[in-house]
Amino acid sequence: MQMQGFFTAMGGQAPPLEIGELPVHSGPANHWRGVESVGGWLYLTNQRLLFTPHSMGFQTGPSSISLSEIASVEASASLWIIPNQLVVVTRLGAREKFVVQGRDQWLGMLQVQRRASPYGR
Repeated sequence: MQMQGFFTAMGGQAPPLEIGELPVHSGPANHWRGVESVGGWLYLTNQRLLFTPHSMGFQTGPSSISLSEIASVEASASLWIIPNQLVVVTRLGAREKFVVQGRDQWLGMLQVQRRASPYGR
């Protein structure tokens, strides 16, 4: 079963996009929310980074970070050795951690999108 099919089978749904919002990249991800690693799907659009959890966890609400709210994006490692974590630091100092496949690709795409988009300035 493909990952997107698995996500849908677990109760996950793609988020609605705003007018003029275009998808750029997406993939399976875990979002650290406190001590819980919430499984779901991460989306990058030309306006924001969205995380939509599947319905199997306790914290099932989606989250969204506007590109204009992002101060920096950093590569990190899970368990100090696994190179699969992306840390998004907001302008208010919050650190949102995502475990993703293809971390370096995500990092590059986020950096390019922030520079290219009027929403990222």
